[in-house]
Amino acid sequence: MPSYLESELGMNFKSMTGYMVGTYSAMILGKVAAGVCADLFGRRLTFAAGAIGSAAFMPLIVFYHSPSNILWILITFGFIYGVPVGVLATYMTESFSTRVRGSAVGTAYNLGRIGAAVAPAGIGLLATHVSIGAGFLVMGITYVLTGLIPALFIADRLYDPNRESRDAESASRRQAPGSAGDTAERRAAKA
Repeated sequence: MPSYLESELGMNFKSMTGYMVGTYSAMILGKVAAGVCADLFGRRLTFAAGAIGSAAFMPLIVFYHSPSNILWILITFGFIYGVPVGVLATYMTESFSTRVRGSAVGTAYNLGRIGAAVAPAGIGLLATHVSIGAGFLVMGITYVLTGLIPALFIADRLYDPNRESRDAESASRRQAPGSAGDTAERRAAKA
């Protein structure tokens, strides 16, 4: 991002600190808002809206920036970009059964990290041959895919750990002789 601001917008390197602080501060607020939205609207919808919203913002950054509006564009982008990041851990955890949860989340996360490691080289290649803006547009396409795939194929709270523990607890109460539930049932039957 700093090289984009300097090379494409011709901004002074010293003035970029304010832009980056604003973007990252907004990202923190976006993560907090993601938690609230996930509780209200569901994790899947919040994750997909944040990822697709981030993708929709890429063309604004590339095509509609100017020295007078780039600060507000970047702050808004930071907020929207923070939304899927803020809900990712919970959404991923609830997407896999308890039996495979640790290895599945670790594998999915690290496959994403491979993409994150390759992305700078790909964007650098695009920046060398086309422009860094083209790299941002390719990132936007990946954000759309990242939002659409879970939205279409992974249900919200598919394997909710809270629901699983409540189900297991109530099943053990029904089956365990002498449990509180069993005793209450006997009293009701005697009465």
